[in-house]
Amino acid sequence: MSLRSQIIEVAEELLRSQGQFTLAQAKEILRLRGVVLPPKSTLVRSTIYEMMKKDPRIRFFDRGVYGLEGWELAEELPAAAEQQELQSQEETQADSFAVQLEETQAAILAVLARLESDYWLECSDKETLELKRKWALIRSFCDSVECRMSRLTQHIGAGR
Repeated sequence: MSLRSQIIEVAEELLRSQGQFTLAQAKEILRLRGVVLPPKSTLVRSTIYEMMKKDPRIRFFDRGVYGLEGWELAEELPAAAEQQELQSQEETQADSFAVQLEETQAAILAVLARLESDYWLECSDKETLELKRKWALIRSFCDSVECRMSRLTQHIGAGR
């Protein structure tokens, strides 16, 4: 089943059961069903928009809130939608940072593995210079992080 058809299925289920739903609710149900969406994907929003064009009964109530025409917008729904959206954004940012950190760590470890091996003894002068340049960058980065972590540890330890 395609992503779009899964999104349509979830949206239709929510409309039948509740009459209205938030974008965050739809994304959460998709996540629980194992559907993986890229962090900044607009696929859910654009699919619901396409549904609205095909079925005039589906309306946009408020930012991130959709429902069937004739249903009254629940008062707590926009606040809940906003809160869920903020929580979703925070989780996405945390996940994004973790991914970036893992990718950086993998890149650093790959360079260090090359330096630890005998590869650099057998490579060209140009490659050797490039490895030395990368090593210098990594060393500088580690020194900077170590210095900042030391200051932060002192700062936190002092109870400031």
